[in-house]
Amino acid sequence: RTVDWAVPPNMVHHPEKNWCGPQDLVRLHAVGLEGYDAVAYYDNNVEIQGDIAPMLRCAATGRFLSTNGGVGEPMSVGFFAL
Repeated sequence: RTVDWAVPPNMVHHPEKNWCGPQDLVRLHAVGLEGYDAVAYYDNNVEIQGDIAPMLRCAATGRFLSTNGGVGEPMSVGFFAL
């Protein structure tokens, strides 16, 4: 799906260069999708192994699923489901 923005309109913090905002903030679109029981976001370097249906069924119950990050990172935004 094509989205209207990568950085939210009228965002206060919006450096002109040298930041990763667009690639991270575009993920917010997954939260606003309607008409689905569950939505999953995967970065292009995530390898899917096995059946994802159980994960989607769990997310459809209202849970937020994610993976942890590296050392000192509480969350990885490379995968989440809701």
